[in-house]
Amino acid sequence: MADLLKQLAAEWLDEITDTRLDRLAAVLANGGTAAELEAAINAVLADQHSAQMIAQTELNRADNAARMAAFRADRVYRVRWVTTSANPCPECVMNRDAGPWPLGHPFPSGVIMPPDHPHCQCHLEPA
Repeated sequence: MADLLKQLAAEWLDEITDTRLDRLAAVLANGGTAAELEAAINAVLADQHSAQMIAQTELNRADNAARMAAFRADRVYRVRWVTTSANPCPECVMNRDAGPWPLGHPFPSGVIMPPDHPHCQCHLEPA
């Protein structure tokens, strides 16, 4: 399990890094004075909302990856997408409403497990 999480962590770190670099590139593309660029770059790097979103999303991703590994070990072949948010997004509702689903197969939204998007609070359960 630890090896799986290390492998996945490296992939997820790359995704987080790419997102941050895209945001920084957008700041640079907008241009401005050195002081304006410094302020904009600092705003990107110090964004507490973004940091919280990343932490929540990545913890959920790790939890669901561990669930999938446990399901495979326990020979669970079908899972349910469970929404826990008071106001789930349309993609998560679509995945939930699909009912029992083959483990490891893409749900209707195209992902094989939650999270489907930032701040996603969904998880998988055995069906």
